[in-house]
Amino acid sequence: MDKPGLPHLPPAFPCHPSPSLTFPRAPSRSFHGDLNETICVGKVDDEGKRLIKVTHDALMKAVAAVRPGVRYRDVGDIITKHAAAHG
Repeated sequence: MDKPGLPHLPPAFPCHPSPSLTFPRAPSRSFHGDLNETICVGKVDDEGKRLIKVTHDALMKAVAAVRPGVRYRDVGDIITKHAAAHG
């Protein structure tokens, strides 16, 4: 059986040094949410750290814009513009 919170990794999954590890997160076991978290494992170069920060910041900008009446494509545009502005 998989560990709660890490449904795609077996319980004895070893973490080896690598640029990053992305694992799924869900706030409840009663429903599925398309939400992932990326964390650094071992030594990560500055470019990798910057990529993780830029993608996280883009997500936070998009989340802040969500409200009734906002279209999905508008949220996607926020993410795209932020990512493009940071290379």
